[in-house]
Amino acid sequence: MKLTLSWAAPGGIIFPCCSADSVNSDGLSLLPYLLMDNGGLGYPHTIPWIDEGIAKVDAVLNGELAEALWDREDWGSRLTEAGVEIYSLHDEDYTELIDLPAFRRALLAWRQFMLSAPDTNIMQILEILDEPPET
Repeated sequence: MKLTLSWAAPGGIIFPCCSADSVNSDGLSLLPYLLMDNGGLGYPHTIPWIDEGIAKVDAVLNGELAEALWDREDWGSRLTEAGVEIYSLHDEDYTELIDLPAFRRALLAWRQFMLSAPDTNIMQILEILDEPPET
């Protein structure tokens, strides 16, 4: 899976954007929706939430937790050693599964990108190789 990180400024308000080349049958990837879910607070206030997600991933990877939930306004995730299930908080049957280490790489890259100087001329492409967890 490749993630594309960029800045957009419709109406003069700049914010970070994320898209993925791997899509479901509806033509969507849920990972970018989860990453961009800022809870209505704007992206600068999202950094502590991303830090919380990274800490939860690390706790699962280190065996401190068997499972962790990491949710925001519209999107959530269930973290286990077997993988990450990303889902809509409005329709929990709408899900996407990705590898836990790949999810961690995505969180770290998204955090770093949001801390960079906003510039609509910048685009970063990140390859997060993952195998969907077996269900």
